[in-house]
Amino acid sequence: MMSILDRYISKEFIKGFIICLASLIFVYIIIELFENISKFVDKDIGIFGILKYYTYELPNAINILCPIAILVACFISIGNMSRHFELVAIRGAGINPLRIMIPLIAIGCIVVILMFILSQTLMPKSLEAKERFKREVINKLPPKRAAIARDVYFVGEENRFYKIDFVDGSNNTVKGITIYSFSSDMRLLKRIDAESGLYEKPVWTFFKGVIRSWDESSAIEVAQEFDTLEVDWLREGVKMLLQERKKPVTMNYLELKRYIDFRKRGGYDVTGELSDLYYMISYQFINLIIILIGVPLAGRVRTSGFILGFAIAMFSSFLYWGFTQLGRAFGRASIISPTLGSWFPNIIFAIAGAVLIIDNMRR
Repeated sequence: MMSILDRYISKEFIKGFIICLASLIFVYIIIELFENISKFVDKDIGIFGILKYYTYELPNAINILCPIAILVACFISIGNMSRHFELVAIRGAGINPLRIMIPLIAIGCIVVILMFILSQTLMPKSLEAKERFKREVINKLPPKRAAIARDVYFVGEENRFYKIDFVDGSNNTVKGITIYSFSSDMRLLKRIDAESGLYEKPVWTFFKGVIRSWDESSAIEVAQEFDTLEVDWLREGVKMLLQERKKPVTMNYLELKRYIDFRKRGGYDVTGELSDLYYMISYQFINLIIILIGVPLAGRVRTSGFILGFAIAMFSSFLYWGFTQLGRAFGRASIISPTLGSWFPNIIFAIAGAVLIIDNMRR
C-alpha cells in the first residue's frame, strides 16, 4: 500500500511531469513549425495537412523530450519540498531521505516500460507515415513502388546458400532460383533449381524445377523433377530478399534484428545496425537514470539555490546525452563494441547518480 508520503511525492512529480512534457512538446512543435512554415506555404499545405504532419511527429517528440520533462519534474516536486523545508521535516520525523526515492524510481521504471512500448509500436509507424507524407504531399513525388533486384545471393540457415536471378516485389515472385544445401564439412548434399517462385507468407512455392541429391560420397546423384514444391524452411520473404533498408527509427526491435540476422548470414558488416539495435533499449533507461541524478540535485535547492541547482542538472543531462551519442557513434565506427558503446554511458551516469544519493544521505 502506498503511504501518504508516497502519494504526495508521486502526485507532485506526475503533475509537474505532465505540465512540463506538454509545454516542451508545444515549444518543440512551434520551433519546428517556424522552420518549415515557408516550405508548407510554398507547397500549398493547408492547416489540416500541417496538423497531420505534426501528429506523425508527436510520438518521436515525446520520446526525445521525456528525459528533460522528468528532470524538470524532479525540480518542481523535490526542489519545492526542499525550499519549503519539507525534506527537513521528513528527516526530523526519522524517515530515511532515501525513502522519497522509492515512488520516483517506481514511476521511472513505469516510464521506461511505456516509452519502450511507444518506441516499438507507434513511433516507427508514425515516422514512416511522416516520411511518406513528406514524399507524396510536400515534395509531390509519386508513391514508392515495390523494388526489384537482380542476382541476389545470401547464406541461409542450416548451411544453405541461395542464388536468385530476379526478385519482383510488386507481386512477391522470383525467377531463376537455386538453393544449395551443404553438410557441416561443406560437402554438397542437395541442390534445388526452379524456374520461378511465389511467396505467400509464411510459405514459398517453387514451380517447374528439379531436386538433385547426393549420397555421403557425393558420387551418386539422384534427380527428381517437380511442378510445384512448397517449402516452409525459407523464412526470408520477398521484402527481405530485396533488402529494403528502412531507417532504424522506422523499424522496431524485431524488424531490425531480423534484418541484422539476414545481413549477417549474407556476410555483410552489421556493426552499425547492431549499435542501433542496442541503442533502442539502452536509450529508454535514460528516463530512469535521470531521476537518480535529478532528485539528489533537486534536494540541494535550499542550500545551492534553485537556478544553480537546475543549471547543474541540465548540464549533467546534456553531458549524459552527449556521452550517449558519442558512445553510439564509436560503436557504429567499430572503435568500441556496439554493446559497450550503447550501455557504458548508462553505467557511468547510474554510478554518478548513486554517488549523489549517498552523499545526500550523509548530509
